[in-house]
Order: sequence, then C-alpha cells, then structure tokens
Amino acid sequence: MDGLWQTIEASDLAFQIGSTWIFPLLESVHVASLVLMLGFLLMVDLRLLGVAGLAYERPAMTAGMLPWVWMAFVIALITGLGMFVSRPSAYAVNPAFLVKLALLVLVGANLIVYRILDRFRGPLSGRLAAASSLLLWIGIVMAGRWTGHLS
Repeated sequence: MDGLWQTIEASDLAFQIGSTWIFPLLESVHVASLVLMLGFLLMVDLRLLGVAGLAYERPAMTAGMLPWVWMAFVIALITGLGMFVSRPSAYAVNPAFLVKLALLVLVGANLIVYRILDRFRGPLSGRLAAASSLLLWIGIVMAGRWTGHLS
C-alpha cells in the first residue's frame, strides 16, 4: 500500500489540498458536519435510552432524524477523504487515525446488529445500541482530535 499512498501524495490534488486554503476548509466542513450528525444521533440515542424525547414515538423520531444523520455522515466522509488525500502515508500509520477507522467499523456493526435485534428483542436492544453508539462516537471524536497531534 505504500506505493499507492506515495502516488496519491505526489498528485496535484494532494498538493492543492495540503498546501492551500482547501485543507482548513475541508477540516471546518468536516467538523461542522460531525457536529450536526452527532446532534441528531444524540437525540435518537437519548430517545432509545428512554432519557429524553419520550413524547415522540421511537419510529417517528428515528425516521425524522436518520436522513439528516446520513446526509451529514456523507459530507463528513467526503471531507475526511479529502483531508486523507493530502497525506495518506502519514495517516495510514497514525495510531489515532487507525483507532478512529476501527471505531467507525464498530459503529457500523452496532447499527447493523441493532437493526437485526430490534425486530426480535425490542427496547433492550435499543438501549444497548444507543449506549454503544454514544460511547463509540465519543471515541471516534477523541481519536479524530488526536490524529492531528500524533503525525
């Protein structure tokens, strides 16, 4: 993979992103989209935990919030890939970045498991999925912040 990372790093796109105003713009949009996504997810997770939003039916709340979560996630993914392009060989060995990627995989697995179990187990699976989601996203945000400091 080193050859691939070096080829990407040597590209004009990587140079433009890494050495101009584009990187801080991508980083700002990345953070803003994460804030939006996590705000919506927090509302859904707190509802699943039975802590807040109890006046709203669970299916209605998730149906209303999840399109916004996915939109913000796609923006975060695109901006994150843009930042990755600027220095892929450094990010590929950065322990915090690798932890962030592993936690993202776990948050995806958590969502899949919740969707499967929710049909059979009801509220308990929702509470477990919500608590796991909150903890995983806290870890993702922390690992993301550490990524820039461990390069």
